[in-house]
Amino acid sequence: MDLNKEVINTDNILKKKWENSAELSYFSLIDQLCNQQGCLTYIDNNKQEGLWTFDYGHLSPNASQYVAKNMLAQVVLSTFKDKQIL
Repeated sequence: MDLNKEVINTDNILKKKWENSAELSYFSLIDQLCNQQGCLTYIDNNKQEGLWTFDYGHLSPNASQYVAKNMLAQVVLSTFKDKQIL
């Protein structure tokens, strides 16, 4: 895997720091987008317009929308339900 090891280490530190916090929920994109074989590089088999990133650390607009709709929305809705806001 060619992912920068510092990114993985920082992600692991943040997960441990916030795992039992009542103040903050940490959401790991690495956990969502990567596994032992590697990380996703594009969305919906579209190698041109579906690229996840356009530089070393920023999601493309399409990937940002995908993460918001398919990953973060579930976390936000779950949090509201747990706090009985919905």
